[in-house]
Amino acid sequence: MAHAAPAGHTTFIATRDVCTTAMAAADSAENDYNAIKKDLERRIADEGHPDNSELQALQDADAKHVMTASQAQRACGP
Repeated sequence: MAHAAPAGHTTFIATRDVCTTAMAAADSAENDYNAIKKDLERRIADEGHPDNSELQALQDADAKHVMTASQAQRACGP
């Protein structure tokens, strides 16, 4: 006879999976932001001037980083 998982067990696994997925998204967004920022800093150091689309890409990446970090915090708890 198969035994059922304890009542809270399935919920814990689903919550852990949501947390893991949210953390992966936050890490990816942070890496993307850091890469764009590093490229722009290098360009500025070489006396280049980023155009508006590059600055907007940095702002968009920062917003995504903040959003995904917030989602991960909610999904994973304190």
